[in-house]
Amino acid sequence: MANYSRNRGRRRYPDRQTVTVKVGDLEIPGCVVFASQYPGFDPVAKKRIKPGDMIAYKKQTNLTAQQKKALWPNGKTYNLTVLWPQQQVANGNGGKPKFPPSEYQQAIRTTLFESEDHIVMRALAGSGKTATLVWLVYELQDAGQLAGKQVLYMAFGKRDQMDLADRLAGTGVTVKTTHSFGFGILKGVLGDQMKPRKSKQQYGDMFIRLLCDKADLDYSAKNFKKVRKTQEHTLRGGVCELVSYIKNWAHFPERTKDGWAFTEEQKDAIRQYIGMYEIERPEEWKGTTEEWEDLLVEFACEITCLSIPVPGQQLVEIAFDDMLYLPLALGLEMPYFDLLFTDESQDFNACQVLLLERLQAVKPPKGK
Repeated sequence: MANYSRNRGRRRYPDRQTVTVKVGDLEIPGCVVFASQYPGFDPVAKKRIKPGDMIAYKKQTNLTAQQKKALWPNGKTYNLTVLWPQQQVANGNGGKPKFPPSEYQQAIRTTLFESEDHIVMRALAGSGKTATLVWLVYELQDAGQLAGKQVLYMAFGKRDQMDLADRLAGTGVTVKTTHSFGFGILKGVLGDQMKPRKSKQQYGDMFIRLLCDKADLDYSAKNFKKVRKTQEHTLRGGVCELVSYIKNWAHFPERTKDGWAFTEEQKDAIRQYIGMYEIERPEEWKGTTEEWEDLLVEFACEITCLSIPVPGQQLVEIAFDDMLYLPLALGLEMPYFDLLFTDESQDFNACQVLLLERLQAVKPPKGK
C-alpha cells in the first residue's frame, strides 16, 4: 500500500500539509510543504525542479528568524525528508521507526503474527502505511521471525526503492521495484547483455523497421527517411501508445510455429483501449476511422509480438515495459519468498498485479 497518492507515477502531496521534516540532522515540526507537480526552473534557488521535488518556504515554518536564514538562505529548500505523520518520526537513515503504535497498527501486527492470511492495509494518503510496513519488518526481526526467511519488499518506483532500501538496511529484506525484479528474472535466463530504454523510443524504432519490412526495404537511413513520408507513419504515436497499453494490461499472444500471434478476440479487446484512452486520430490520416483503428491494432499487435523473443534469439535492447512484461509472457520461473510486502499496490497495473499473483503461487521448496 502507499503513504502518498499518485497520478501516472508522479508523486503528489496535498497542498499545505503540516508535517515534520528533516534537514540535515535537524528535525523541524510544524513545517508546511508541498511537492512540485510539473518540471520547471527556480530562478531564486538556481535549481531545476523535477515532478515530485518537495518545496518548503521559510515563512511557513515555526522557526526563529536565525534558523530560517541558516536553513533557507534563498527562501526555499528542496528534497526534504518528510517524516509522516508529525507524531510518527521515523529514522530516515535506517533503523526501526520510533512511534507508539496505534490500535490499528497493533491489530495488523497481531494478524501478521497469528494468521497465515493475506493482509490488505487501506488508509488515507499520508496516514503512515509505509511507516507501518517498515515497522512490521522490524517487529518480525525483533521476534526472530526473519532468520532464514526469504522476504521481498516490492516498492512502486525507483525513488521509493532507494529510500526503503536505506530504511530496511540490515534486516536482510530484498527491496525491488516490480520492473527491476522482473528484469533480474529476465537476465537470469536470457543473459545480462540486454539494456532497457524508453518504451516510446524502442517502439518507434521497431515501427520504422516494421514499415520497411512491409515495403520490402532494407534497413538504411535512406529507406527510414522514405517510410517516414508514408501515410502509415502518421500512426506512429498512436501505435507506440497502444503497445504500452497492451503490455500494461497483460495481454499475451499465443505461441505459433512462426513466432507469436494475437487471436481476433484479443484484438477486439485491445481495440477498446483506443476509445478508453482517447488515442487521437492524426489529422494527416486520409482513410476512414475504421481503417485507422484496424491498422493501429494490427501494427501494435505486431510490435508486441516482435518484442517477445523466440528460442535462440538474443535481445540487446528492450523497452522499459518489457522488463516486467517479458518474464510473464515467457512464463519464466519465479523464486519463492516466505513473505512478500507490496507498497502502492492500489496503483499497480494488471501486469504488476499478475507478477504478485505468480509470486504468491510459487510453492515452497521441499523441507520448508
